[in-house]
Amino acid sequence: MRSFATTVGSVLVLALFVTLSTARGQGWVSIGPVGLEIPNHDVINGQANTLAVDPRDANIIYLGAAEGGVWKTRDGGESWIPLTDTQLVRTLSDGSLKGTMSIGALAIDPGKPLTVYAGTGDPNFACCFVGRGLGVFRSVDGGSNWTPTGADVSKAGCSNAVMGISVVNRIVIVPGRQSTLFAATNSGVYRYPEDGSDCWQLLTNGLPQSGRVIVNDIVADPYQGALYAAFPDKGIFKSDFTGNQWQMLAGGLPTSPVFRIALAFGGRTGIGFSNPLPIVYAGFAVTNDVYRLFVTRDGGTNWTELPSPPHDGQLSFNNVITVGPYNSDELYIGQIAFYQASDGGRKGDKNNYSVDPPVTTNSWTVLGCCQSLPNPFRKGLDMHADIHDIVFAPYGSFVPDPSQIQIVFVANDGGITRGRFDSDGVVTWEPLSKGLAIGQSEAIGLDPNDATLSASGFWHNGEAMLLPTFGQQLSFGFGDGATARFDAGNFAVYFDCNAGFGASLCRAHAPFMGSISSEEIWSQSTGGNHWADPHRPGHLLHLQNGLLFRTTGADLASHAVLADPDSWVAVDPFWGKTGSTVTTAPAIMSSVSCTCSPTTPPPWPTRGRRRSPWRPIPAAR
Repeated sequence: MRSFATTVGSVLVLALFVTLSTARGQGWVSIGPVGLEIPNHDVINGQANTLAVDPRDANIIYLGAAEGGVWKTRDGGESWIPLTDTQLVRTLSDGSLKGTMSIGALAIDPGKPLTVYAGTGDPNFACCFVGRGLGVFRSVDGGSNWTPTGADVSKAGCSNAVMGISVVNRIVIVPGRQSTLFAATNSGVYRYPEDGSDCWQLLTNGLPQSGRVIVNDIVADPYQGALYAAFPDKGIFKSDFTGNQWQMLAGGLPTSPVFRIALAFGGRTGIGFSNPLPIVYAGFAVTNDVYRLFVTRDGGTNWTELPSPPHDGQLSFNNVITVGPYNSDELYIGQIAFYQASDGGRKGDKNNYSVDPPVTTNSWTVLGCCQSLPNPFRKGLDMHADIHDIVFAPYGSFVPDPSQIQIVFVANDGGITRGRFDSDGVVTWEPLSKGLAIGQSEAIGLDPNDATLSASGFWHNGEAMLLPTFGQQLSFGFGDGATARFDAGNFAVYFDCNAGFGASLCRAHAPFMGSISSEEIWSQSTGGNHWADPHRPGHLLHLQNGLLFRTTGADLASHAVLADPDSWVAVDPFWGKTGSTVTTAPAIMSSVSCTCSPTTPPPWPTRGRRRSPWRPIPAAR
């Protein structure tokens, strides 16, 4: 999806020395990237979907990645450890074992902070893939060990089998001597009592049972003992803490199907205040580009639509709402950018500090992402785009002072960012993604002249060149990275420029003093179907409309030359054969097969799962 604000065409990058960590129990070692430093002082990594902060200590944070599993820091993001590389495995009803590294939801039991729950699957999937959902896993020792909940798929009276293959969008914990979990999933709302029964129950009374039964979000009002669940095609439903009976809420809410609904409980009125109101905010992604914002102040009987809220687009991918910890009117929205309103969104529209005089009387102020305009309420980096979770440090988890009266953590497409709000309401952003290895790698390119040198495209985060021998990683490209190929001769790499938005073919040249220059060499998208001949310098092939084309000067020729179609020769101009080369173009993904002579090396595509690259460790002799 859209990435951070960078200069299209080239990105100045910095070399980053990294320490490689060995995967437990595997003969592989991660080669990164473990956080790419970029010119705006951010450190980017991969898509983070969800966060959980220890209620006792804001330095203890759990992060759930779209691909990469659950990670934990004990020192406020200075270092991270992976928790679930080999542990999220479940036996399905057919007897097969399935594992996942995709995390959609995290929750900490507030009464037992060492008990952590991880909901699997990816609720924020992009264009081309969805991480496997395997229900909810539990750790009772702070993340060291994990077991599947609802492990017995044939248990009578339980919905363990279906829950065990569901994508989990949100987990709510009702604390008590025996806590109760409620999970919003792609197959409905489930309840799990922590009474030793190990039984998930699909809740049905008053809830939709036909058509799509996806539940985007669920929130709890701990003061009124109420639950609210959002079904994008049906509406918002309410229950008490038993979950036994649900009621559809109307009172002014949209009645037609929508893409996605985000919920936030806003009834807190500050520490020490009594009688919090039953306030709930609901953000409706009516379409991918139309956003409507509602609030109820009476527990859902009546809803008021708030005027002119932010609407960045991509709402099926990023739509989250959070209320600040001290004021029910302190409202935050995460879409592509990160917005704040201090009046509960009553006035609507955005403030603008780039004009003279500045516009300051509207509701919404942009506090992060893609904003080069002046903003007196933001300091530090300009955080990565596409917001997926917003979590404030719980009261009592840190010592406030004038420089940080509250702390917020934001999960986005680049990883995790921390914001410290001072007593003047100004937020200072800091990157916390260094040390994670959660990049979603599309494909790996290997240097034919150096077996230790590789490059890869990373969804949302451009491309990276990995030099483990020297402990370095270099960023280049921008946006949605995909395929990267090394030239056989001069130091050149061919890659897709922002594969999610255009995907023209680009070329990067040798790094000099930590920077890599890049330029477009073919304006049309190749869909990642391009290959550098590993034996002949400058020979590049790409697949276009089912035809395979070759050029012989890709490493050094100018953009003007390579942009000329006459510089590319069709290998099979009549949709058939030339010599022994055959191309195929299936509807879903084009590939190249080749019956080759010894003098015609095959242009094999190298495709892999979108995860961070690994390399095998040679066996001991």
